[in-house]
Amino acid sequence: MSGTSSLIVNLFRILPSEDTVRVYYIESSDMESINLCVHTLRDAGCIAAPQYSEYLGLPPGIYFVCENPKVLKELNIEYTDKRIESCSYIMKYLVLNAIVKKVNELEARRLLYLPEGRGFAFSQVICCDRGVIMYSRPHGLFVLRPCLILRVEHYYVEGENMLFLLADLRFKRFNLLTLSKLIEVLEKKGFEWTEIRNMLCGHYYTCRIEGRRQACMLKDIIKEQSHIEAIVMTRSGQKRLLADSIWLNPHPKHTRDFIRDVLGENLDEVWMQQRKYGSVRPKVKIEMVREYIKKLLIENGVFPLRISNVEYSLDMRPQKLLLVSSDEL
Repeated sequence: MSGTSSLIVNLFRILPSEDTVRVYYIESSDMESINLCVHTLRDAGCIAAPQYSEYLGLPPGIYFVCENPKVLKELNIEYTDKRIESCSYIMKYLVLNAIVKKVNELEARRLLYLPEGRGFAFSQVICCDRGVIMYSRPHGLFVLRPCLILRVEHYYVEGENMLFLLADLRFKRFNLLTLSKLIEVLEKKGFEWTEIRNMLCGHYYTCRIEGRRQACMLKDIIKEQSHIEAIVMTRSGQKRLLADSIWLNPHPKHTRDFIRDVLGENLDEVWMQQRKYGSVRPKVKIEMVREYIKKLLIENGVFPLRISNVEYSLDMRPQKLLLVSSDEL
C-alpha cells in the first residue's frame, strides 16, 4: 500500500536578510594551525570557525567576523575579505558561535543560566531558564530547570544551502551543594564541629580556581570569625579556598546516601518531576520547545542575530518532514 505522511520535527529555519555575507578569511590547510588561530580569534572576542578541507566550493582555512578594528590590529594577522553565501556550510559554525557569544552576555547579566563547564561543547550550546521548576525539600539543595540544547545544522538540497536551528528541551537537575551550604545544614541539625569536619572530609569535591572548576579532595575545614575556608588537594597541589567556591560531587553512592540519610534531603520528588517532564508526547514537546525558544532566545534578543552585514531571523514554524512509502520511491 502506497502513500505519504508527514512528521513535525524540532528544526526551525534560520533566514538571512541577504544572499551573501562579508567575512574575513585566512588561508591554511594545516589542522593544528587552523585550530590555534580559531582559538586565538575567539579569545579576542571574534566569532571564528575552521574549515579543514574544501567543501561545497569553499577552500580550507579560517573564516571569521570581527567588529572591532583595534582587535584586528593588535592580533597582527594577515587576512583577506571574502563574500560567501549567507547560508553556506561554514556559516553553521559562525552562527552557532554568535549564539554562544550572545548567550554568554545574557548569562553575565543574569538573564540566562549556563551549566558551568558544559555551556558550549560538541558543536552545541546549552542555555537554561533562570526560573526554577522546583527545589528539593527541605533544604533546597537541588533545583530543576528547563534547558534548551541548541545546534545549528546545514543542509544542501537541490543546489540550495539552508541553515536550521535544531532545538531540544531538557529538564535538568542542578545542585547547590557548596561546602558552606552543607556546613549550614549540618549545624542546624545540631552536629558538633568535629563531627561535621569528619563527615565532610570523606567525599569528592570540585572547586573553582582562576575561574575554572577542577576535581579536588577535602583535607581540612577552617572556621574563621567571618567566613569558612578549606584546605583542598588538587592536581596542581594544595590550595586554601573559601567554602563558597567548593562543591560536593553528589554522584558516588555513599555521597547520595549521605545527602539523603544525614542531610535529610528528599531527592525522589525532583527525580519524579524530571521524569514526568521528560515523558511528554512529541506534539506537546514541540510546542514546549517553541515556547522556550521564544522566551529564552527571542525575548532576550538572541534572535534576530546580526553577523557582519546580515541579520539572521528565526522562522518559528517547526519543519515538517514528508515521509514517502518505499514503493513510491
